[in-house]
Amino acid sequence: MQIGYIDGPRFYRAFAAGAAALAAARDEIDRINVFPVADADTGTNMVATVRAALAGTVVSSELGSTVASIAAAAVSGARGNSGLIFAQYLYGLARELTGKTRIAGSAFGEPLVRAVRWARQAVGHPVEGTILTVIRDWAHEVKSGRRAGDIAQLFPSALASARRSLERTQRQLEALTRAGVVDAGAKGFITLLEGIEQLIERGDDAWKNPLWAARAPVIEETVPSGVDGPRFCAEAIVTGSQIEAAELRTMAAAVASSIVVAGGEGVLHLHAHTDDPPALFELLEQLGQVEVPKVDDMRRQYEAAHARQASIALVTDSTCDLPRELLDEHQIHVVPIPVQVGGSSHLDRLTITPGTFYRRQRERDGTPTTSQPPAAEFERTFRFLSRYYSGILSLPLASRLSGTCNAARTAARRAGGTVQVVDSRRVSAALGLLVLRAAEAIRSGMALGDIVSALEDWIPKTRMLVAPERLDTLWRSGRLHGAKGFIAKMLNVIPVVTIDDAGDLARAGMARFQSGALELITGQIEKWAANADVWGWALVHAHAPSAAASLAVRVERIIGLRPRFVGDAAPALGLHAGPGTLGVAVMLG
Repeated sequence: MQIGYIDGPRFYRAFAAGAAALAAARDEIDRINVFPVADADTGTNMVATVRAALAGTVVSSELGSTVASIAAAAVSGARGNSGLIFAQYLYGLARELTGKTRIAGSAFGEPLVRAVRWARQAVGHPVEGTILTVIRDWAHEVKSGRRAGDIAQLFPSALASARRSLERTQRQLEALTRAGVVDAGAKGFITLLEGIEQLIERGDDAWKNPLWAARAPVIEETVPSGVDGPRFCAEAIVTGSQIEAAELRTMAAAVASSIVVAGGEGVLHLHAHTDDPPALFELLEQLGQVEVPKVDDMRRQYEAAHARQASIALVTDSTCDLPRELLDEHQIHVVPIPVQVGGSSHLDRLTITPGTFYRRQRERDGTPTTSQPPAAEFERTFRFLSRYYSGILSLPLASRLSGTCNAARTAARRAGGTVQVVDSRRVSAALGLLVLRAAEAIRSGMALGDIVSALEDWIPKTRMLVAPERLDTLWRSGRLHGAKGFIAKMLNVIPVVTIDDAGDLARAGMARFQSGALELITGQIEKWAANADVWGWALVHAHAPSAAASLAVRVERIIGLRPRFVGDAAPALGLHAGPGTLGVAVMLG
């Protein structure tokens, strides 16, 4: 067959064929991934990128419109270093094809070559021997063969040249030479081209078939092969920014490395490795509105694959309020609660610290809100962990307080494997104590089914009392209603809040001022400790460390045990109760 031109539908079919070939080779590409970081996820990230592009594309008869749609979806859904570079190449190609209804095969090489500079701009310091090198060599080969006119003849010749360029990458980068592999991102690009070649070889019928069905991105993650360097892999889309990609890379370099920036015209997609995601995201917020944040803990991923403490994985959400040192000690996996502050999207504790959240809440920076994590985030976590663990225990916050538990259950059904989701019927420090006890049971070798059964005994024995500092936040949040609320506000009457056996918020008492509420709390703890053994207790505060330290001394004197942890309360608690809130949780033996 002869292919004399490319229009919108033909480009889409070719791209879909390449995506299918890339998906089939994903594991092989992951295996050879050693540069710039040996995190074994290049294949997975490139597959996620092209599938996001397919899922978000609106196919037009016009070539320029179709490529622009593919590029926009790719930039928004790009994952990883190579995925973002490839998305930026598509973005550049879209810019070069603007207004084109179709393009002759003899003219296609020119925009392919010009688009290379867009891809190179995504990287601060491009080096030879990567996907950038192979894309450039392939584009120039397509351009040099323009006299052929027939893409069916031109494409195989250009692909052969690109394969030779791929082989050279092994000699161009020392890391590849030592490992005896070619560049994984370049291999992914060649694999995509090979899928297009197969489509060409199938002839006219393949090009005339109805459009390939767009597929949603597969929610999967792979494993890094080492833990050297920054701990977190962070990504985000910044909209409304007036700066250029190069300027963003320079600014981000102060707190991050492995930086790639794609997009333009007020929409930039950043990928970076960092030990301080909150600092990186605070910088991004100064530039525009932050959307679609993603932060992966590469150290926890490495532990799951290579340094597991037990055969059961433990998953909770960020409302558990456990400090990082305890999460690290027990290898607990945390799905963050989405937080919306000042028009930007954040991930609780990963891209915004509780201290920053409460400071901005006091400053009335918009109306901060929280929401449940999407089921897709739990599914991604469960699928990843199921590769390495015989079972997974998920302990999300109370189903009566959030849809998080239902999201986890939905994800468990989709992910398959042995995933047990238990409704904790608790939140904050109470949830933290349950997670901590489950973690200790896992490390002791207790079976998953036995832990699930034990939780039904531990949950009602885990109690929590919360005292707001003031009523202002409760009043604004609508938690106080009508005349009783107005009178309480006028008299500075503070409600002491607890969580009942069903997992609902309930009132445990009323007192004048927070000082009176704390007396009520310590009095109740004295009764609990007098009538039963205490397994452990914990204290959390909403940006009130001094008051928390004072209360901790009193509670320790009553119980006779040091706290399991004292720390910041998640925004989910402070959002409604307000800054200055104190909470004490006790688990009876």
